[in-house]
Amino acid sequence: MAALRAVSIAIRGSLVVSGHQHNRVPFLTRNARYFEVSYEVLHGYALTKSKQVSLSITAKHEQVDPLFKSLGASTQADKHTNEFQLTGNVGEISFQAGDQHFNDNLRHIASILESLTRAQRFSVAAPAAALLGFDSDCR
Repeated sequence: MAALRAVSIAIRGSLVVSGHQHNRVPFLTRNARYFEVSYEVLHGYALTKSKQVSLSITAKHEQVDPLFKSLGASTQADKHTNEFQLTGNVGEISFQAGDQHFNDNLRHIASILESLTRAQRFSVAAPAAALLGFDSDCR
């Protein structure tokens, strides 16, 4: 888990330079955070004598405030992302499923286009020998 903070410190009160009065700049704090957690629900669970099952879940969260800048990390400002993923395998057959929600323009400024992106994905991968019922030792 990572959290970054950018702080702008301004002069308190009015400032007079060369006879001109300048108004103070407000104190601003902009934050960014990233969180990722994974958990193996099943690891090498014996379904049969020759087939094992594995299953893991992952959750990710990222939020970067508008106008956030950092010297230590390169990131796109003004975004919010949540992602969930399920990964597993039954013997040689593996699968993945995921759901992602992304949006930007967190201040909802009317003159800036707002992206609302939702993505769901699912995939299954299997070697042809496993689908046809051949043993991996057969040649």
